[in-house]
Amino acid sequence: MKPAEAVYRDALQKLGLPAGACVYIDDLMENVEAAARLGFHAIHYTTHTALLAALDALGVRRGEDLPH
Repeated sequence: MKPAEAVYRDALQKLGLPAGACVYIDDLMENVEAAARLGFHAIHYTTHTALLAALDALGVRRGEDLPH
């Protein structure tokens, strides 16, 4: 279970991606810190507005940004 390192490593293995290519979002800081230690772009969810700003800062394209 989170924040155990094995949970994050299992997800990376299943995705076939390095941690640096992934964004992890959680409302619990201990889970965010665990993901960040493994190299994820980790975002502590506090509000929707703050989440969108953090995703924008990372250059993450959201659904409304994608062509239809």
